[in-house]
Amino acid sequence: MDSSHEIEELATHLIGDLYARSTVPKNLTILCDEIGARFSGSEGEIKARDFLIETLENYGLDNVGLEEFDYLSWKRGPAKLLVETPSLKRSVACLAAGLTPSAQVEGNLVYVGYGRPEEFEELKERIGGGIAFAHCDLSKVSSRTGFPSNYPEQMNLAAQYGALGFISIARRAPGLIGTGPAMFSGAKEKLEIPAVFVSREDGEWMLRLLRKGYQPRASLEVENSLERKKSWNVVAELEGRERPEEQLIVSSHYDSWDLGPGAFDDASGTVVLLDVARALARHRNCLKRTVKFVAFSVEEIGCGGSYAYVRLHEEELNKIAFMMDLELPGSPSGYWASDEALARALQEPASRLGYSISLAGRPGGIYSDSSVFALKGIQRVGLTLKPQEPPASLFGHTQADTPDKLSIEALKDCAAAIGHLLFHALSLPELPVRRLCEPDVCRLYEASGLASLLRILRAWPFQP
Repeated sequence: MDSSHEIEELATHLIGDLYARSTVPKNLTILCDEIGARFSGSEGEIKARDFLIETLENYGLDNVGLEEFDYLSWKRGPAKLLVETPSLKRSVACLAAGLTPSAQVEGNLVYVGYGRPEEFEELKERIGGGIAFAHCDLSKVSSRTGFPSNYPEQMNLAAQYGALGFISIARRAPGLIGTGPAMFSGAKEKLEIPAVFVSREDGEWMLRLLRKGYQPRASLEVENSLERKKSWNVVAELEGRERPEEQLIVSSHYDSWDLGPGAFDDASGTVVLLDVARALARHRNCLKRTVKFVAFSVEEIGCGGSYAYVRLHEEELNKIAFMMDLELPGSPSGYWASDEALARALQEPASRLGYSISLAGRPGGIYSDSSVFALKGIQRVGLTLKPQEPPASLFGHTQADTPDKLSIEALKDCAAAIGHLLFHALSLPELPVRRLCEPDVCRLYEASGLASLLRILRAWPFQP
């Protein structure tokens, strides 16, 4: 099957299959409503793992199995926050940040704005011995890093400036308190201070106390547990017929936070991965290259599964043409690629769906499984998305991340777009395989400013 006409005809059949026989609604219901929360180390994680294995075997994938790895497990316990002035005392609802220790601390509340490095530096004389708190607003860019400060950087900066604890003001929908990790599996040190999230309303109340001239004090008590445990990445593949050594990787993560079913984050990507795997398996004899499907676990507390994968498969990394990591809070509007030669090779099949493929503006993020591959110099391809309504950022990492927030039709559109591009990439006569060397990765991360964020997180993997 070498003619472009034959390839396109089969790709059209594949798209029809992804719409007409879609398993997205069924599998989304199973993951979110029947299994529910899938936090690492929980019964839900085990049930999801077993469901994925059974489903991929039923779809006819090759070499379906588990890759076990060791990770630092975290279990949430009670968290209490008490704020007081000479004239009032109030308990504030809060949730501990993932991978933070048990502790009991007390100190003056110190507001550090949007938690950017320059704001911590300006207030360094007051932060030491206090409990810092900040808004997490991803529209507020730091003059030092060129990026906004997300809550993990804020928590690590608070510790580095001597705060006894940290409070993050949620950017979620009114009344919701989200959660998230304080560090990553690639971090060289643990975070040693307690950190919690509070609702937007309670955070604004604390800020109003300060603006009225009070100096509130806060006592923070959290009880969490940390221990080494085992988890599993779920893997499967379709082996290429002509160039089996050349690989494409399609990934998602099947774990969620403990608060809810994680419909957007990341049942959305996982059910699309399953459906694309199912559809491609029906055309396995037409695939020149090998495609590996990987559902990572432990993504939510530090991308542990993807770190484990690149360690285990170090000898194969030079053979990966690109990886696609799926988190899908919207409908497709095009594609992007991290490499210019890769974008050129995929432009023609992208245009068949009326899409363009743009060049990624930076080397990779720092908060996804995709970023772990980027740090290893692996090229990446993905969908550009039209944001959904309501925005996923309003309910992600909360109990409100439920299937009703997702559009089934948008997920089907994503599956069709991903399946179409993958089929062409697996069938093209030539596809560039260009892994970046470590010095080039370092230069790209330094030039983009992402290296400074990884240093704040104590997760920069290269020599200083």
